[in-house]
Amino acid sequence: MKFIPVYLLILMCVFLSGCSKFVSKRESHSSVKAPSKQVKVLKLKSVSFQAERKLSAETMPIEDLILSTQVGGKVEWLVGDIGKPIFKGGVLAKVDATRGRALMEAADIGVSSAKSELDAVSELYENKLASKSEFDLARIQYATASAEHVVANTAYESAIIRSPLNGFIAKKFVEKFEVLAPRAPVFNVIDISKLKINLALSQEDLIHVKQNEAVTVYIDALKASFSGVVDAIGPKADRGTKSFPVKIVMDNPHQLIKAGMLAVVRIPTRYYENAIVVRHDYIVERKGQKYVYLLKDNQALEATVVLGEVHKDHVRIESGLSEGDLLIVEGQHLLQNKEPVAH
Repeated sequence: MKFIPVYLLILMCVFLSGCSKFVSKRESHSSVKAPSKQVKVLKLKSVSFQAERKLSAETMPIEDLILSTQVGGKVEWLVGDIGKPIFKGGVLAKVDATRGRALMEAADIGVSSAKSELDAVSELYENKLASKSEFDLARIQYATASAEHVVANTAYESAIIRSPLNGFIAKKFVEKFEVLAPRAPVFNVIDISKLKINLALSQEDLIHVKQNEAVTVYIDALKASFSGVVDAIGPKADRGTKSFPVKIVMDNPHQLIKAGMLAVVRIPTRYYENAIVVRHDYIVERKGQKYVYLLKDNQALEATVVLGEVHKDHVRIESGLSEGDLLIVEGQHLLQNKEPVAH
């Protein structure tokens, strides 16, 4: 019979003891559970909700006019260039009115001659020395001469171009000493003390819009919001788009907003007495689908939602949530469906 050396027995015992401890540690580690993620929840309640429609547009002057002269001629004087403030009745330009003055003088002579003829024929007609047709012809000639005088006088006066409004020169079409043709444009003048914004609304939105209703106008260039009102609502839809015209008017007393700046108009539409409303950032989007996470039995359960109208940073939920649901509002973007959570 062979005997195992004592030192081999000792080594075997040490090895088996180490293996036992290693297995014991592995079993101990495998039995420890990962801690649940901490979340915050909100118990949903029905609230009143004013829906709104956001529409992009651009600001326009409350008045936008092209000024021209009725007579042709050389530009003798111009008030200034684009951006210059102008005042109602102020002279903006003068055109050489030699031709217009000649026409007016000729019209003066024509009126004087026709008036003398009418007076003479009237006296003869009263004394029965002129016929009715001669009298009617004299009256017609006088009326025609008077009308021609008005036209000539208007043309002569148009050689001096005056501003019809308080505002600014938006565009200048001519330069000094340039020769103009009759009815040629000279200035584009605008009034931006008020601005208008033209919108196009669907029939579904239009039925909730009211005259003189307040709206919010956000000007991206200024990073600021301003107040406006619904000034006019079109009674007829556009034949092509089937949308209805709506005009917004807003005050611009310091002319901070320039005509043509891009604007986003928030216009109130439908009102809900009882609605489930959540903030946009509570919603998770994956692959085009909108989700929220609800707390139930210490788990985060994924729920698909259908979104409705918006108001600022809130949105109405059309389906997918009910009053009393426990909505996870913090940590939801890091969750998976049925993941254990704590709150």
